[in-house]
Amino acid sequence: KTLGTTVAGDDWELAEGTRGRVTVLAFSGHWCGPCVAMHPVLRDLQAKYPAESLVIIELNSGALDGLDK
Repeated sequence: KTLGTTVAGDDWELAEGTRGRVTVLAFSGHWCGPCVAMHPVLRDLQAKYPAESLVIIELNSGALDGLDK
């Protein structure tokens, strides 16, 4: 049932992780300037809305250290 792994290393399942919440799917690559520019926008959304109402899923082709930009 596990869809993937979170940045923290936890298993994550799509249906349970998104049920009842607005879900933002972001497709990204460490080599993509506009994708990297969206990271602060996604962080702002995450800070603005409680985890009970919003989940952000980023599918990133880059290394974890690319998420800090």
